[in-house]
Amino acid sequence: MHRILIIDDDNEFRKMLALRLTKACYEVVEALNGREGLRAYQAEPVDLVVTDIFMPVQEGIETVFKLKEISPDLPIIAISGGGSRQNFDYLDNVSDFGVDKTFQKPFVMSEFLDAIKELIG
Repeated sequence: MHRILIIDDDNEFRKMLALRLTKACYEVVEALNGREGLRAYQAEPVDLVVTDIFMPVQEGIETVFKLKEISPDLPIIAISGGGSRQNFDYLDNVSDFGVDKTFQKPFVMSEFLDAIKELIG
């Protein structure tokens, strides 16, 4: 069973996504921010990371950089609701930092699951 790490400071969204991924037969690890996510990954690596971009403590881009230093081939999906930064088209630019796929919240779950299957099976 593939393991997926979800890093998102929105508790309700993270729990909902974890439930959907568990129902889709993935093992899920959750983290509240980038720093927690990095520690979780270092403790027990996963097959794919889903990270929010804008979070307190350690944001998604910094987290992506650090994860890619540890594991350059790690598939990463970036997600974001945009918050106060909605005018900046940041999701289009994160692929330059090693992100494989991006999704704007809210997204279509079937498309999200297809992206996961494409990246890790």
